[in-house]
Amino acid sequence: MLDLSVGAAALSKPSVRKSTAPTPITSETGSVPKRNTTTGEPTNIYRQFILTGSTDETLKKLLSIYSKATGVDLKASEVMRAVLIALEHAVPELEREATRIGRLKRHKNERGNEDLRNQLERRIAGSIIAGTRAAKMFE
Repeated sequence: MLDLSVGAAALSKPSVRKSTAPTPITSETGSVPKRNTTTGEPTNIYRQFILTGSTDETLKKLLSIYSKATGVDLKASEVMRAVLIALEHAVPELEREATRIGRLKRHKNERGNEDLRNQLERRIAGSIIAGTRAAKMFE
């Protein structure tokens, strides 16, 4: 579920935040260095996602599955960070699979183009699935 305070904060006066430089993306396909796994890394980088009804339902399913399994009322941010951690170890394979997609075209996000957007996203999703299947076990 989405935190309603995020919407309220977006509409309020802009606050002064310490800017954090984005993590550089490299084109190397070598091994991915392990991140520091010590506790205490701050969650201070804000991202916004616009979901479709079906992708929102998938997010809700993931929240429900892992909340029930862990006994913790998980937040969407916690589950999304876990998904990104799960994908991080497969970056070399994801890069290889991404090159197999070929050039895509993003169509205008207008009514009537939903099927074209869906096709683009499903091509990327297929590549992500292939990359994660090819990856070594997560440690």
